[in-house]
Amino acid sequence: MIKDGISRQHFLEKASIKSNGNATLIDYYDDYYLCNITLGTPPQMFSIVPDTGSSNLWVIDANQCVSQACKGQSFVIEYGSEYVEGDLVIDVLGLSSSLTYNTQTFGLATEIADTFGQQPLDVGSYVNTKTVQAISDTGTSWIGAPVRDLNAIVQATNAQYDFFNDLYFVQCDAVGLPDLILTIGSQQYKIPQVEYVIDFELTNGNCALTLFPMEGGGFGPSWILGDTFIRTYCNFYDIGNQQIGFSLAHHSNI
Repeated sequence: MIKDGISRQHFLEKASIKSNGNATLIDYYDDYYLCNITLGTPPQMFSIVPDTGSSNLWVIDANQCVSQACKGQSFVIEYGSEYVEGDLVIDVLGLSSSLTYNTQTFGLATEIADTFGQQPLDVGSYVNTKTVQAISDTGTSWIGAPVRDLNAIVQATNAQYDFFNDLYFVQCDAVGLPDLILTIGSQQYKIPQVEYVIDFELTNGNCALTLFPMEGGGFGPSWILGDTFIRTYCNFYDIGNQQIGFSLAHHSNI
C-alpha cells in the first residue's frame, strides 16, 4: 500500500465494498489449521494452509488440468529448508459461497518437499531482554526461537530430544511446566503448558514441545510466532495502520 501510494482512507473505502463471509478452519491435532477453498472453472475443492507469513497461494497439480489456463509462468518458493515449484496460473478462487475472486493467480505445484506431503495440509529463571524481530505466521505450526532461547526452554521444562522425529518432548502427564512469556511492545503474553505441549500420539507417553530452533544467521526475523502462539492470542491485522493486535483467545484451555 505504501509503495503504491494508497492511503488508509482509500483502502478502507475499497475494503468496505468487498463481499463479506465466513470460512471455517479445520483443526488437525492443534498442529495444522486448514481451510477448504475452491479453485478453477468448474470449482474444485482443495484443503490449504492459510498462511499470513506468505503472499503466495499454491496447490498440488494432479496432472488433471489440460485447459489453456493451466499453462503459465513457472515458480519456485523456498520456505526455510523446504521448497515448492511448479507453474503459475489464473482462475477463480472461492473461500466461501459469498467470498470469491475471479482472477486469482496461484501456483500449481509439480514438485514439493517431503514435509508438505506429510501435512494434512514464568520461563523458569531464564530471561532474555534483547530486542529482536518476530513475525506472526499462520503458516507455521510451532514457535521458532533462537537456539540459545530454545536451549533454555528445554532446560526449564526438562525436555528430551527425539532424534527419530526431530523434536523435543516431555511426558504427557507432566505438570507445573512454566509459562512461556513473550514481551511484545510493553505487553507480556503468556503461553501456558497446555498450548505448547501437544499430544501427537508419540510412543511411551511422550508429548511434543512445539518449538523449533531458528538459525537465520542475522537474516530475517529471530522468532516465528506460529499456531502455538496464535491459539493463545487471536491476531488482528490492521493493514491501514501497519500494526498487529493480539487478544487472549476464549477457549477452555486458557
